[in-house]
Amino acid sequence: MLRISPHHQVPFSHFCALSSLINMIELSCSNGQDVFVWSAEDWYKLRSELRIVGNPIGSLAPLPRQNSFLGLPVQLLPEETTLLLELNEAKLVNDQSLSNIPSADDLQSFQQLREQSQKDQSQIYIEKRKAQVVQMIDQIVAGKQLQREKLLKKKLAQATGDNTDLDASLKINKEEILKTELDKIVPPPASNALVQIFTADPWSKSEKKVSVEWSYPSSRAEKLKYLTFKNLWEKGFYLTSGIKFGGDFLAYPGDPAKFHARLIVVCVDSLEGVSLRQLVAYGRLGSSNKKTILLSSLTKDNDLVEYKTLNWRDKV
Repeated sequence: MLRISPHHQVPFSHFCALSSLINMIELSCSNGQDVFVWSAEDWYKLRSELRIVGNPIGSLAPLPRQNSFLGLPVQLLPEETTLLLELNEAKLVNDQSLSNIPSADDLQSFQQLREQSQKDQSQIYIEKRKAQVVQMIDQIVAGKQLQREKLLKKKLAQATGDNTDLDASLKINKEEILKTELDKIVPPPASNALVQIFTADPWSKSEKKVSVEWSYPSSRAEKLKYLTFKNLWEKGFYLTSGIKFGGDFLAYPGDPAKFHARLIVVCVDSLEGVSLRQLVAYGRLGSSNKKTILLSSLTKDNDLVEYKTLNWRDKV
C-alpha cells in the first residue's frame, strides 16, 4: 500500500463550505461531453486557487502558426468538471445562440464592430505617428539639412567650381518641415488592421444559456478514475491527463509550469488482477520516464481508492 504525503493538503469540505460565498464559474458544454473555459479570469482562478489545470487548445493571436504554446479556450477533463460541480464552484451551461445561424442583425452588428475597430486603430496609429514626428523633428530637419548641403555643393561645384556663400540657400524652415511631415501621415490600409479574437461571445446573453445535465461518472471505470483524481487532488497534487506517458493522469507536486510530474497514475480494475507482463511494462514505463508508477484501484465496497507504487530498480 502507499502513503502519499500531501504537498499542501486542503480538506474537501473546506472548499464546499466556501463555495457558496464565491461567484460560480460558467463552464461551456458542447455536445453534452466537451467542457471549455473561455474566460481568462476564470482559468486563472481555476489554476491558481483550485489547482485545476485543463488543456489549452486555442491558438495564440500573436503566434497563430505554431502549436508549441496554446491558449484559450481551455478544455477540461471530465474528472475536473465533476470535481468543480461537486465543489459548487462552477455551473455547466450551453449557450444556444452559438449553435444558431447568425441573423442579419447579428451580421450587421459584427460588421459595424469591425469597422469601428478599424477606425479606432487608425486614429491611434495617426496620433502615435504624429507624436513620433514631433519628437524626432530635430533629427528630421538635420537630415534634410545635410541632404540639401550635399546637393547644393555638388550643383555649385559643377556650375562655377566655387562652394562659397551657400548659407542663404541652405536654411530650412522647421515649421514647414513639421507641417509637411504631419500631412504625409495617412491611415494604414484596412488589411493591416488587428483582428480581435474573442475569449468569450460578446453578444452572448444570459437568457440564451441553459443548464446542462452532467452524468460523469456513470460506470465503474469512470468512477475509479474520478475517485482517484479527487483523492489525489485532495492531497495537494496538480493533475493533468497522462495519455502522453501511457497513463490516466500525471500528478505534479506543484504547478505543471514549474514542476515535473512525480507520478504516472494508472487506474486498474483490480490490483491483484495485474499480470506480470503488465507489471514489467509499467515498470519500464516509469523507469524510462524517471517517474513512479502509481496503480489505483477501488476497494471491495467501491467507495474508496487504494494504491500501489511500482519502481524499476537494477539488481544490486
